[in-house]
Amino acid sequence: STEKPIQFITGSTEKVRIDSSGNVGIGTDTISDNLEVFAPTNASLQIKGGAAGSDANRSAQLKLLASGSKLYVMEADATDGSFRILDSSTDRLRITSAGDFYVNRTSQLTDAKISIGADAGEALIAGQMGTLTGISTVLQTYNSSGNISSNISVDNANRSLILKGSNAEGIRILSTGRIGIGTATATA
Repeated sequence: STEKPIQFITGSTEKVRIDSSGNVGIGTDTISDNLEVFAPTNASLQIKGGAAGSDANRSAQLKLLASGSKLYVMEADATDGSFRILDSSTDRLRITSAGDFYVNRTSQLTDAKISIGADAGEALIAGQMGTLTGISTVLQTYNSSGNISSNISVDNANRSLILKGSNAEGIRILSTGRIGIGTATATA
């Protein structure tokens, strides 16, 4: 005997189907995965966390469990307006409500727009730190002690590129293409 699917029908149209393998189709009777959602224009799946009122301690999560013990979580956190991807409970990626982007961090370094690295260890940051009339740091790295190990900056006044190691200027490239090594002034 052929096993029949379980069908949920409204207005003589099938809306949901559970096939003989236990796969669920919403908006489709041709199911190719454990859960398949189909709509002729825009299909969406919405997960809501919390009720009306304060956003404190409210989030919506999608949890992915691989190999029985490796848990990955995608989370929209209403407390601070961030979107996060976690490996178990460790932040691996965070986009804040201001659009700042952190990888393997829970907070930004200085005024960075992108912060990469462990909170207590080596890190790399990118973003504008300064004004358009002064010197703007574009990329900065930190060592495991939390000290700046190198950075790339732009001197907006004369449009030169500055490379520093241990916070001391090593190379400056002027907008004319001239290069100064160990000096802030590049000459012919």
